[in-house]
Amino acid sequence: MKADRINKTIAVGVPGNACNLRCEYCYVSHQAINQKIEAPTYNYSVEHMIYAFRPERIGGICEIVLCGSAETLLSNEAIELAKGLMRYGHVVTIVSNATLSKQIDKLLDIEPIYRKNLIFKASFHYDELLNRGLIDTYFQNLHRIVDSGASVFPTVILSKRNIDMIEEISKLFYEEFDEAPYSTPCFDVDDDDDLRFHLKLAPEIDSETKKKICKFLPSKVFEETLRFTKIDPHNHFCYAGKWGYIVDMSNGNVDRCIQNSTGMNFFENTDQVFEIENPVAYSCGIHSCFCHYNYFALGLMPDAKSIYTYGDLIYKEAFISEHIRNVLNVDFSKVYGEEELNQKLNHAKEAYKEQRELMLNSYMWMKDECKKHGIDTNVLWGNPFIRKEVKQAVQNGKKIVVYGIGRKYEQWKTIIDFDIYFFLKTTATEGEMFEGKHVYTPEYFRNVDKQDYFVVIAGKAHKEMSCKLESLGLKEKENFV
Repeated sequence: MKADRINKTIAVGVPGNACNLRCEYCYVSHQAINQKIEAPTYNYSVEHMIYAFRPERIGGICEIVLCGSAETLLSNEAIELAKGLMRYGHVVTIVSNATLSKQIDKLLDIEPIYRKNLIFKASFHYDELLNRGLIDTYFQNLHRIVDSGASVFPTVILSKRNIDMIEEISKLFYEEFDEAPYSTPCFDVDDDDDLRFHLKLAPEIDSETKKKICKFLPSKVFEETLRFTKIDPHNHFCYAGKWGYIVDMSNGNVDRCIQNSTGMNFFENTDQVFEIENPVAYSCGIHSCFCHYNYFALGLMPDAKSIYTYGDLIYKEAFISEHIRNVLNVDFSKVYGEEELNQKLNHAKEAYKEQRELMLNSYMWMKDECKKHGIDTNVLWGNPFIRKEVKQAVQNGKKIVVYGIGRKYEQWKTIIDFDIYFFLKTTATEGEMFEGKHVYTPEYFRNVDKQDYFVVIAGKAHKEMSCKLESLGLKEKENFV
């Protein structure tokens, strides 16, 4: 099937917490220090998943980005899915650190005609590559990918350390490709609510730092992502959901975008056309979408789109093929028509802005009050122990179980006024105790009467923890929150 242009952008979340690197700015690395590496689980076969992405089901040829919670290419299932998607004619982007040579071999082991639809977004983690002696491996793999007919997208995360080493990084790439890699700002959040309201760059990029980056790592991607850090997506109508969405590869759950669930399952009813009726509009789940440069470059926010179309934004002759440039040079806001845009924008604008302002005012008021009284904001904001479902479960005599014994639990536990029956921990060991209570793995619920219990998730990885409980037969709001 020929890809004349893409019609949607879809992100596929690849499960698993394993990675062969430990980067200092990676949230997964910090979480993995105290976690057991677990094999990812999939509720559907790869063949079933591939079938669900048929162009006639999802509106035509799409850009599909496969990105793991850790290293994407450690999943053989993701590799097979990617190859199946390429054979449909989709443009497939793999996010990886580009150091797993044998896994790259598996991915490139496909008919040459389909390799032109592959983009390898190869994160360049300089310190880790140096420490592990993988610099040569990284560049050898990039050359191999380009020589095969695919495209590469080498990217530097602009942490303080990488900015300090920017001249060295630039020199390496110019020696190898006579071209600088792409770069994007690094951001820092303390919790999910900071992600929603107060996402901040770490470090901040002042005018002098910007000049330095533009000199040694010049790219349109950096210029546009930096520009979009100043744009509040809640002031702009977004078509994420209609023109793009996120699919969880482990279970099929679909989000319009980050923190914006649909309640739909992509891998169900695969013989029927899949479509999401309502877009994100003004209800963005995060403070800034500067890292989603494919979204704004493809026109998902029509009144705040990129200066460049996506193909031109990422095009560098040494890395990106003309084929990829042409296929990605599309503006969805023009493809889908001005009439629909105007109707949606005029209908939703005031309602969504009012909703956003109420939420933001509530959050800022609570932060001020907590600061006055010396209370950690996180004790109240987002605290599951104050939810009505928990109070109802206590009144009904359910045994209250807490899933999570980490930082979130420590922040939230001060308001608990009921007995905890026991704790759950994904990596619990036999006989483990915490605060005088037993600690079990979630598997405890495989062979018990679930109606006797109510589970409260007290962890940052709420989505993954929810999926685990659902896989064991528990239902959200009925058996857990």
